[in-house]
This record gives sequence, C-alpha cells and structure tokens, in this order.
Amino acid sequence: MSATPLGLVAGTLTTGAWLPQLVRTWRLGRAEEISWGYLAVFGSGVTCWLVYGLVLSSLAIIVANAATIVLVLGLVALKLRTRPVDRRLADEATGLR
Repeated sequence: MSATPLGLVAGTLTTGAWLPQLVRTWRLGRAEEISWGYLAVFGSGVTCWLVYGLVLSSLAIIVANAATIVLVLGLVALKLRTRPVDRRLADEATGLR
C-alpha cells in the first residue's frame, strides 16, 4: 500500500491550517502580529522540505510544501503592503485607553 494518500491528507490539513491566518490578515488589513523572523525561518524550513520532496520525488511532500510556500508568500505580501496600526489611535477608537 502506498503512503502517498496519507501524505496528501496530512499535507492538506497542515497547509490548510494557514488559510485562516491568511484570511484574517487580509480582512484586518495588517500583519504586525506576524514577525519577520518567524516568516523567514518557517519559509526557509518549508523550502527545504520542498527540495527534499523533489529529491525523493515524493508527490505528497512536493504538493504540500509548494502550497505552503504560496500561502507564506501571501502573508509576506500582505505584511509588506500593510502599515502598522498606531496603537494609540486604535485604543482610542475601541475605548481601551
């Protein structure tokens, strides 16, 4: 029996876990709570997994990590596009002085 279907399910679940964060970041219009260090380290690790999958010719590893890279790059783009929120103004608007 091939382990590829299990790998594809696992990859779908772990990659899909990024979608709520991407949607939330898009809706809020800011990504200040996501650190550049995290994105750099995580993105590097996912890239290494993608290369590893290519070396092994593992469809599950390749598909899951290629999709994750796309989502991480989406977060990077949103982070570059948005400006940090002025905390003072945000607190006044919400009544949290």
